Amino acid sequence: LPPAIWRHRSTLTDLQVFVANSIVSPASTLLGWFGSAWIAVRLATWFDQVLGRPTDPLSWSLAATAGCTVGLLVVRDGAHFFNHWLHHKVPLLWPLHAVHHSAQVMTPLTLYRKHPLYDVVKKLIEAPLVGVFQAVVLFAFGGHFDVWTVAGVNGLHGLFLLAGSNVRHSHIWIDWGPWLDRLLISPAMHQVHHSPDPRHVDRNFGSILSVWDLALGTIYVPEGPEVLEFGLGEELGQPHDGLLRAWLGPLRDMVAIARGRPSSVGRPE
Repeated sequence: LPPAIWRHRSTLTDLQVFVANSIVSPASTLLGWFGSAWIAVRLATWFDQVLGRPTDPLSWSLAATAGCTVGLLVVRDGAHFFNHWLHHKVPLLWPLHAVHHSAQVMTPLTLYRKHPLYDVVKKLIEAPLVGVFQAVVLFAFGGHFDVWTVAGVNGLHGLFLLAGSNVRHSHIWIDWGPWLDRLLISPAMHQVHHSPDPRHVDRNFGSILSVWDLALGTIYVPEGPEVLEFGLGEELGQPHDGLLRAWLGPLRDMVAIARGRPSSVGRPE
């Protein structure tokens, strides 16, 4: 618990945003739940109408539960990757995500350092993709859907968290080696993602699986421990110092971008 990190001004902003977002986040969480469930039900109904309800749906089994657990993890992770990639590549969305990337030191609280609208947009992007998978399973298995969970979390995701994923937002370097890094995103790989070094910008968008970054050529596998700086870089400074700037600044930047004017928060190059 280095005092230089936990007493840093950036950590105070993390804390302020975390507390404030805890008050407003239930709305975006409900949007995600209901959005995904509504899409799944509507698509399953549409499948019934177009293809006809299966007279002999697949029977549920242990293998089916295992397959859905793996499938849902892959689909959710792919949807997360796509949302993350869009927030980096679409100028209008970048100001929302820049709040997270402007952290100059990282603690577990940095995970929650995000504009409240970010989660709303995230759910709107991810819910249709996850909903399609759920609808296909509901249709094929006659309305049945089940996965292994631990405290409401996909069991495989829970194992990933236990492997150290929760320290990805910290100064603690944990790397799983070049072979496993090409399969799973290690904490060190995500720390690299937060670095404004040109070698690291727009690398390692994945959350759990590395396959998406491998496919797009955005993977960066460290060869060994690296000394990293975090934030947007010296040129961009710290545009989100405190809760009000973290909440209001992105809205101002999005309006400016929509009107064809430059944003005050660019992207590291």
